[in-house]
Parts: sequence; structure tokens; C-alpha cells
Amino acid sequence: MSKKTIQVPIDEPLLHDLDLRSEKESVPRAVLIRKACKRYLDEVERRELEKQCIEGYERIPESTIIGETQVKMLPEEW
Repeated sequence: MSKKTIQVPIDEPLLHDLDLRSEKESVPRAVLIRKACKRYLDEVERRELEKQCIEGYERIPESTIIGETQVKMLPEEW
């Protein structure tokens, strides 16, 4: 995958911490930034999917009939 170089202003303390972590892990600063961006986007997507799931169950609540039937049948299965 091709990469594009961008410029992002960053505060000195954050840059310092990022450089320390980069040295500690022996990876370039850019790798850490890409990983952080990816993690953020994955988390946002997970929250959006979770929200959609909750909204779906609120629109169409799950029927309790299936669960109640399974509980009644459980002694017969054992």
C-alpha cells in the first residue's frame, strides 16, 4: 500500500513522549503514529456498530419466548 506524507502539528511534550516510546520499542515514530491512528479508527467503528446493535434491539426487542422455551426444555436434554 502506498503511503502519503502529511504534516501534523504536535505539542512538544507529546512529541517527547512519542520519541521515548519510539526508542524503547526500536520502531520509527511514524509507525507508532500509524498504529495509534488505526487503533482510534477501529475503536470508533466498534462503538458505532455497538450503537447500531443497541438501536436495533430497541426498535425490535428480542422475544423472550425462545429463551423461556429453552429453559423449559433444559431438564429434558440433561
